[in-house]
Amino acid sequence: MNVLIIDDDTVVCNLLEEILRYEGHRTVVTRDGPSGLHEFQTREIELVLVDVAIGFTMDGCDVARRIKQLTMNHHRFVPIVLLTAMTDDIQLADCMDQGGDDLIMKPFNRNLLEAKLRAWERVINRFEMQRIELQQSHDMQQDSTATLLSSEEMAALRSHG
Repeated sequence: MNVLIIDDDTVVCNLLEEILRYEGHRTVVTRDGPSGLHEFQTREIELVLVDVAIGFTMDGCDVARRIKQLTMNHHRFVPIVLLTAMTDDIQLADCMDQGGDDLIMKPFNRNLLEAKLRAWERVINRFEMQRIELQQSHDMQQDSTATLLSSEEMAALRSHG
């Protein structure tokens, strides 16, 4: 899985990279929201880990909201996991409402983080299978419609001939 990490804390980024790579994931690390959005738009990202408190121009909630807007426009599902040491339930709920799909409290537990990553990977795989099935169904409907039109055209030609 390609995972984008957006966090301004070097120690946290290094630890997350180590855990993710150990679990077999590929990582892209950025230190602020604008860079994170740029990487998201230029790479094939499947999951985002973003610190809620990452800077002054754009915080993690802003990043989550913008990524959700981008994915909705392209009919994609990319889970956004918010990382935070914040304890204000109202602010955290607001971040979740803006686009966060999950929350991991800092300092995080490695076992819980790994379990959540595996859970999100299962969700992503199910979503992708459903997307493929829908596309195949759509393609079959188009083929059937084309065949039906061809049959109707053939019948019309026979009746005129």
